[in-house]
Amino acid sequence: MKMKQDLQRVLSIQNGSRAIIAHELEELQTAKDEDGLDSIEMILNNISEVLDSLKAIDEKILSQTEVERIPEEMKKTATYTNQFNGSYRN
Repeated sequence: MKMKQDLQRVLSIQNGSRAIIAHELEELQTAKDEDGLDSIEMILNNISEVLDSLKAIDEKILSQTEVERIPEEMKKTATYTNQFNGSYRN
């Protein structure tokens, strides 16, 4: 039971981290529109830090996931990464 609660907690942190990145991408677009180079640099640093944290969170999730669900979790992570890369490039 404790392991399942731990996994739920880490999944919640993952969702929160992804929400922060989505917010930062919106802020980045605003900064681009306003030509705020200082803001852009700060936002990019924030995104980088959250992405580093998210990688560690993803690894922790995989280590706590039941063996048969690992491919599903890996697919979710790959899908998110692809979506992020598409959003980040725009």
